[in-house]
Amino acid sequence: MGIVSIVIIGIIIMTIVYFLTNPVGKINRDNPNVQTSNEYYKMGYEKNLAKDYSGAISDFTKCLELDPNSWGTYNGRGNSKE
Repeated sequence: MGIVSIVIIGIIIMTIVYFLTNPVGKINRDNPNVQTSNEYYKMGYEKNLAKDYSGAISDFTKCLELDPNSWGTYNGRGNSKE
C-alpha cells in the first residue's frame, strides 16, 4: 500500500467522520414536523433580499435555535438590518 492510498483512505475517513458529526439541516427533534435549519436559513435569506428584515431576523434566529454552529446564519442575521 503506497502513500497515495493511505492519504486517500485518510481523506475518506475524515469525510465520513465530518458528515456523521455535522449533519446538514439539523431537525428539531421535539417536533419533527418543524422545518430544518437549512429551510429557515433559506427563508431568512429570501426575506432579507425582499427587505423584510424583521422576518429575516426571525427566520435566522429560528435557524440558530436548531443549529447554533451555523456561522453563516450569524452573518445573515447581522446583515439583516434596515
